[in-house]
Amino acid sequence: MLSTLIMASSLVMSEPAPNTVQIAATLEADELTVGQTYTIDLTLELAEGWSVSDSGIPKAFLQIDVPDSVKLEGKVLTGYQELSKNEFVREPFERMIEPGRTEIEFTLTSEPKAGETFSLNIIAYIKSEDGDDNYYIRRRLDLALQPGAQAKETDATNTAWGSHDTLVVGEKADDFTLPQYGGSSISLADYRGKKNVIITTYRAHW
Repeated sequence: MLSTLIMASSLVMSEPAPNTVQIAATLEADELTVGQTYTIDLTLELAEGWSVSDSGIPKAFLQIDVPDSVKLEGKVLTGYQELSKNEFVREPFERMIEPGRTEIEFTLTSEPKAGETFSLNIIAYIKSEDGDDNYYIRRRLDLALQPGAQAKETDATNTAWGSHDTLVVGEKADDFTLPQYGGSSISLADYRGKKNVIITTYRAHW
């Protein structure tokens, strides 16, 4: 089970030894043409004697931040019923992955602008074979939208991801109404300009 607030007491928050986790990504293309579909080749390798732990996320977890000029291939899940059946993993921008090779397909929808990049957040709980060591790992790779580009590791505390139809820090939210436990509803308009509003969510895997 995963909660953003609760972690197993045995989890070590420091980093595992160097080379325990190897992550790389490459844009597999010799050239980029608008309208064509391409592949990002992502590899996640764990050293011998290590595996993904089931004490948190059941697999490694990938979040993808896409540049404006591309569209990720795959159905975009938006409705509550679709998301609930998928354990609220918002595909194709979020996905569970196994150690090894993962292909990420995208279509180029317009000419890339200078400096456009993909960003890949990789999150996992890993454990040693003897069970003595457990770690929570978080990595972020930036991959230039250029033929044959190789990803570079960057600041993992920057966890922006998903499509560009969501709010970012500093933007004003539209009014919305959400259901509460017990069947009543609560609206942002009731509190706008009067109180600060905090919305909390958590993801769980049972």
